[in-house]
Amino acid sequence: MYENERGVSRDYKQAVEWYRKAVDQNNATAQYYLALMYKDGRDEEILPDDKKAVDLFRKAADQNYAPAQLYLGWMYEKGRGVKQDHKKAVEWYRKAADQNNAMAQNNLGNMYRYGLGLDKDCNQGIVWLNKAAKQNIALAQFNLGMMYKVGHCVAKNNELAFHWFTQAAEQNDANAQVELGYIYEKKRNFKQAFDWYSKAAAQKNFIAEYDIGTMYESGHYPIKKNSKLAVEFYQKAAAQDYAFAQFQLGWMYENGKVDDHPNDEQASIWYKKAADQNFAAAQRNLGVMHLYGRVANPDDNKAFELFSQAAAQNDALAQNNLGFMYEKGRHGTSPNNELAIYWYKKSAQQGNQLAKSNLSRLSK
Repeated sequence: MYENERGVSRDYKQAVEWYRKAVDQNNATAQYYLALMYKDGRDEEILPDDKKAVDLFRKAADQNYAPAQLYLGWMYEKGRGVKQDHKKAVEWYRKAADQNNAMAQNNLGNMYRYGLGLDKDCNQGIVWLNKAAKQNIALAQFNLGMMYKVGHCVAKNNELAFHWFTQAAEQNDANAQVELGYIYEKKRNFKQAFDWYSKAAAQKNFIAEYDIGTMYESGHYPIKKNSKLAVEFYQKAAAQDYAFAQFQLGWMYENGKVDDHPNDEQASIWYKKAADQNFAAAQRNLGVMHLYGRVANPDDNKAFELFSQAAAQNDALAQNNLGFMYEKGRHGTSPNNELAIYWYKKSAQQGNQLAKSNLSRLSK
């Protein structure tokens, strides 16, 4: 009651005191709730302590308390407070799942379908996920939706994917809401797509925030084009370190979509944030800015480094740019037509017309 403000003001210190009195009497429920407090911490009253959490979960789990068995399995799966051990995770998930604990059924299903701690068994994975999904566990419903979407352990089935995503989305699962948004957007039902993205964005889902940004940027009917709102949603997603949004912000600053004039300084800042996450397009664009001195002074070495990183990820434009640098000797060494042709060819094979022209010119 003190922990959850039921009839009294929240007071973690009092909650811990009463839980400990019950723990001293080997009360499994108290052991479980005190373990949760140690797992995540509660303000300054109780600091996170995974080892204490594991010890308390185990005491409750040994008394066949299913929620504690679930969390003890999770601690073993993630290696929190104990050495990671998927076999032990499976053992504890199964004990809870056999008592019809729905989240344990979901987790056990995942262990089966990925072959963690036991032999991979898609059929058993589906069995356990279905058990959890029928108990309205949104995560299990989402997992089934993704399996049918991509054809993992099952044949691809768009209708079943849509069914399970809808089940989860209606329980406010943000990831499922995003997936429904994708489905409706692909069908060009932009109103429904926007509505589902908005539900997920209201939960601060950064992918949904980014997707709303793209809808405002493109202005598909009935969503009116609005660059300011696009930037606003990109910024929300970028603040959560989403590289796609960081890149898009960089592009909008570079192309004058934010301040009605290009802003290379801001563009380079956002490109760098995405580039630092190995986002190829950001590495390539930032490389161009270094090449032509739009960040500071021209820096061929930095441009070469960034083009190389993007080209290694098969970015066709970066491969062409890398070919240019080898051709012109803009990387600290003499021109090298052999390597220039190599990179032009890689870019041309992806359909880059400029690379085809460069390749034709050098091959004569």
